[in-house]
Amino acid sequence: AAHHGRRPAPQPHRRPRLYFDANKAAGKTSMEAIRALKRRLSNLVYARMPADQNQPEATGPGEHSGTTLQTSVTDLTPDAGPSDKPLPGPATAQPKTVLVTASSLKGVP
Repeated sequence: AAHHGRRPAPQPHRRPRLYFDANKAAGKTSMEAIRALKRRLSNLVYARMPADQNQPEATGPGEHSGTTLQTSVTDLTPDAGPSDKPLPGPATAQPKTVLVTASSLKGVP
């Protein structure tokens, strides 16, 4: 039996491809269609930003979400692995080697 009904809505992951294909069918080059798709995506993200900003969000200390004053760590002393250990102090000054060149020996017997 053939299915005669309303065409299902495009899958969310297919919408960008459909937008790209529609621009190509409208005569745009591939680069122009990609540029239009990027512009559309940035416009959608930008339009969403104020809506996300206006939603109340549970915040912890420091006004950051996900922070808490309680810790789930049982051992508060960090374990320093070999790559976490401090480096040795500064190197001691070594005497500089003087290079002797033929031009510096002119007039020396």
